[in-house]
Amino acid sequence: MLDIPYTIKKLMSDFYSRLLTNVSHVKESARKNFDLPLVKNASHLMLGAGLQSSLTFIFWIIAARLFDAAVVGLTTALLSVISIFAIVAELGFGMGLIRFLPGAGTKENDLINTCFTLSGLFAGLLAILFMIGLPVWGQAFIPLFSSPVFIVLFMVFSVVITLQPLLGNIFLGKRTTRFIVFTTAIICVSRIAFLLVIIFFAHSVSGLFFISFLSTFAGIFIGITIFLPAVIPSYRLVPTIHRGLLQEIRNYSAVNYISRLILAITPLIFPLMVVNILGSEMNAYFAMSWTIVAIMQIIPTSLFNSFLAESVTEKTLNKKNFRKVLVLMLELLIPATIALILLSGFILSVFGAAYAEQGTPLVRILALSIIPWGIIYLFITVERYKKSSLSIIFATLASAVLSIGLSYLMMSAWGLIGLGIGYLTGQVIIALIVGILMWRMMDKDQFERSDSPGDLSRM
Repeated sequence: MLDIPYTIKKLMSDFYSRLLTNVSHVKESARKNFDLPLVKNASHLMLGAGLQSSLTFIFWIIAARLFDAAVVGLTTALLSVISIFAIVAELGFGMGLIRFLPGAGTKENDLINTCFTLSGLFAGLLAILFMIGLPVWGQAFIPLFSSPVFIVLFMVFSVVITLQPLLGNIFLGKRTTRFIVFTTAIICVSRIAFLLVIIFFAHSVSGLFFISFLSTFAGIFIGITIFLPAVIPSYRLVPTIHRGLLQEIRNYSAVNYISRLILAITPLIFPLMVVNILGSEMNAYFAMSWTIVAIMQIIPTSLFNSFLAESVTEKTLNKKNFRKVLVLMLELLIPATIALILLSGFILSVFGAAYAEQGTPLVRILALSIIPWGIIYLFITVERYKKSSLSIIFATLASAVLSIGLSYLMMSAWGLIGLGIGYLTGQVIIALIVGILMWRMMDKDQFERSDSPGDLSRM
């Protein structure tokens, strides 16, 4: 006679045993994957970006409660200005450092210091031009710049914040991205700590701006004087312009500079389009929706920048690593996309009922664009390794023009939903094209080819 309780107990025991075995295999596989430099560096990049986003969000929540709205508004506007300086003054040297630092040999210091010096000088120049033009584009800031101390603070901050992404790319190029996490943590945590102190002394824009500067300066100073020598023991910060090295990397840096600016154009143009066509209120709904979706771009950018650094170090486009980062992107983005589609209404409701009502359909459409965007970025990464200037410009320019053009046409007819459909359509079309190109590269064995990152040590 069948003993039903015993049978059920036996089945449950077998199921539990198999479950433990599978979990053990998954944990072991995850541990082995994380031990790979490619995955470890990508994980550190994602952790650093996530840490910066979350702690910055907390900082501004506290600041909004401690300072007047006008003070917060002027400070965020100034920080946006110097953030633009950092993007423009970077001059494409970030990707140049990833691509050429492994082959720099004894010229590592000269290469790093040349990039630091030129970007810093350009950032300072942009700060001066901004201050000269204040009567035209920044009359609200004029009272602040009546103080010589604030003028010096503004210029120094403009230079310091420009060095931050370059420092991060040095750590990425040397495959020591844990120092990016350390530097980010120092900046963000100290900024919150300084905020809780400065409130007893100043409630002004100058005070809030100063603590943003002080925390950034502390993180960059420690990064350059302690972390960077730990990676490159011989490194010392000395203003340098090495013309030979500059000639070697200028073409590559220029192409990546242009492509980076093109990639940044879309999120800068969309708000202007929305304001002019749909009005400022709709732009508020768009801005919060875009911010939420843009956070997901951290995943492909971190994975593929790590892939580029790994390929340069190995001096080959490794087909195995290519497949690994592509699969990892899909494994991370597919569940993240589904979660965002399901939870978008709840997330937006934090900002208010109107944000949830107007923004939820847009977020759900834009969430579907992240995987095509990631495929485009993977193609750009491969072409960066191959130094294919025309392909990089084609991918970034075609993506921007098609997405902006379609969004403009559809937004005029269907509002924010039309913008989302237009952007998604443009990303999918370009992703299909570059996806086919990458598939042909693999078929023609254009991967697994050896290529020197450039021997700069003899320059």
